[in-house]
Amino acid sequence: MRTIWKYEMLPSQSVCLSLMIPHDAKVVHVGESEGRLAMWILLDKGCSPDALVERTFGAFYTGDDIAAGWQHCGTVQLGSFVWHVCERLGPPVKRTES
Repeated sequence: MRTIWKYEMLPSQSVCLSLMIPHDAKVVHVGESEGRLAMWILLDKGCSPDALVERTFGAFYTGDDIAAGWQHCGTVQLGSFVWHVCERLGPPVKRTES
């Protein structure tokens, strides 16, 4: 069953959020929740572990250089700062068992 889940992010130029989520999960909103940067993702929590891939998200200030390979997901204003959440593109990284 597909549901929407909230993931909080640390707004920082040097910290990325890596999630093990289904490859077809979709960011449906980026916004503020209780003063924190958050994104809401539509996904199937009941999917097979084989369907999970590592996806990486980062937050950038307005005016920051954003390297090639990042796709914009949404923008949010927190206080006097405007953050742009982007996902790093590339081949999906499958979960590996140790």
